[in-house]
Amino acid sequence: MPRSGGGVPGYHIRRRMEQKTYNPQLIANARSLRSEMSPAERRLWFDGLKTLDIRFRRQRPVGRYIVDFYCAKAKLVVEIDGNTHDSDAAQKYDAERTIYLQSLGMMVARFSNADVLQNLEGVLVEIRGLLEERIDVGNMNRTAANSSVGRADISPAGQGRLARA
Repeated sequence: MPRSGGGVPGYHIRRRMEQKTYNPQLIANARSLRSEMSPAERRLWFDGLKTLDIRFRRQRPVGRYIVDFYCAKAKLVVEIDGNTHDSDAAQKYDAERTIYLQSLGMMVARFSNADVLQNLEGVLVEIRGLLEERIDVGNMNRTAANSSVGRADISPAGQGRLARA
């Protein structure tokens, strides 16, 4: 049975390239960022997101941006913000970036470095809750000890921010 594309040579390769949602020139920068993760990003990745049964990608190009963590199945972006995000210019940039990501149907969840370093379990509870809202995920956590699924204050200071699409 012939495949769609009418047997046109290269149709499927061109089709996949047309579907890319990022600028291919960002790939080298994303690779560099993956090898130079902040302590908070490293902790969330190795002690948190990698323990879930749903796939996240780290330092993923999306459009003209590189997001810290991305779950394609849930269209969920997780951003970890350090002190550099406190300035007015940085907050304006983050807001523009969030609007762009939302225009692609993504949800953006932001957590501070302090949230991740001081209350990792609270951050993971929040992320699990968001995943459950966005998709039917069943039991996402590989370990029974961390199977709490409820919502929680994500930091002692309550500094986590959530942008919903």
